[in-house]
Amino acid sequence: MRKIIIMLLLPFISVCTGFAQENPDYITSGYYQLIYEVNIADSEGNRELAFSKLQQAEQACPIIQQDAYHEMSLYAELLIEKGDYEKALKYITKLVGDYGCNPASFDEFDEWVTPDFKEKVNWKSQLKQLKVLYDNFYTPEREELAKKIKKITEIDQKPRLAISKQREGEALTPEELESIESWRKTDSINRVEMVEIFKKYGYPAQRVIGSKNVFTIMRLTALFLHVSDGEDISDLVLKSVRLGQCSPSLYGLIMDRKNGFYKDNDSTYASAANAEIDNNPDHIAKINARRLAVGMPTIEMSKQETEIFRRKMELSE
Repeated sequence: MRKIIIMLLLPFISVCTGFAQENPDYITSGYYQLIYEVNIADSEGNRELAFSKLQQAEQACPIIQQDAYHEMSLYAELLIEKGDYEKALKYITKLVGDYGCNPASFDEFDEWVTPDFKEKVNWKSQLKQLKVLYDNFYTPEREELAKKIKKITEIDQKPRLAISKQREGEALTPEELESIESWRKTDSINRVEMVEIFKKYGYPAQRVIGSKNVFTIMRLTALFLHVSDGEDISDLVLKSVRLGQCSPSLYGLIMDRKNGFYKDNDSTYASAANAEIDNNPDHIAKINARRLAVGMPTIEMSKQETEIFRRKMELSE
């Protein structure tokens, strides 16, 4: 009888699994938490654990390429180590076709793209196809959008850089003084434009404007914080987090900005690096619950990631 019930349920289970992959929620699936574990495991040299966690993440949701974690690149690298060249090539192809990564970087700079892999997949032939994908990714529309967002980020930074100079006692140009006077108006205009872009394209990171625009992408967090007044921005960001299009930490930063950065209150996500948090275990548990509910790492995991980042910076000096 049990076998009959299982056989009857199999098609239903299969449909549900397919539906979950077609309509993934990167928060409730636990995908983000798995990637935080991947990052820590890889940084500690535990490649086997990192690979295992990436496999679990792949079962939860389609693997993505987050700006801070580059998990798709890491998965391709580990797949090559495991000898699964066909699957590794699939993810390299996605990096080029879906995120605008330059195929030349795999050929020239990434040592994990091994000679044996290149031989087995006929790399010269694959490289030609990847270059076509790369050229097709950067459409005129994408290029114009990237230029527009770059200009918005520069306008956003201008009054803030001027204020920084003013605080240091430096003389300001008439243009810089004018940018300070029109600060609020500028933020309002930028906000309208970014909401329009967000609604049309989603969060405009690599998937939208491509990895070659990395410096523009790096400025997006500050830009969205500056224009985050109003419910629509936070709602759009949370929706994008669920879709795997932007970082959960951006949502935490936006909500903490609204509720008062650095304040230890009942709604804080403690997203600021120097946020004040008491050592009450119950309080920390509540903050962690809020963070987990939107896909952020726990406070403890954040501390581990901060330490990992610090060590990487020391090694790069």
